[in-house]
Amino acid sequence: SKSGSGSKSRTPAGGSIKHLQEADEGLPSDFFDKKGGKTEAGPSAKGSEEPTPMDDSTSLPEGFFDDPIQDAKARGIEYKDPAEEEWEAFKKEISAEVAAADEAQAEGELQDTEERQLDEIEEQMQAWSRVRDA
Repeated sequence: SKSGSGSKSRTPAGGSIKHLQEADEGLPSDFFDKKGGKTEAGPSAKGSEEPTPMDDSTSLPEGFFDDPIQDAKARGIEYKDPAEEEWEAFKKEISAEVAAADEAQAEGELQDTEERQLDEIEEQMQAWSRVRDA
């Protein structure tokens, strides 16, 4: 059976495959067990690698993904639908115009009311002058 394991680390032409020999001979039997000291170093090394992909994801250029929602999500920003933004801008503009129109209408109504009151006062003064003269 040893000759069988030795043939694993040889090429068909008879040459040796160094990394396979090292894998057969150099690793302890519990190397892949999670209880060993190597696994404690593994997560800390993995923990130090995790921020790097996060940094890479924020450095994605705009438009990296075809889907704009996925693109914004990958870059960690809020997705803003251009049509929705345009609609909000339109509503804001219209509300400003409506407010200006309401103000102009209220001013016109106030002016009409003042003129009507002045006319009524004028009529009352004329009526009193007729009463006084009579």
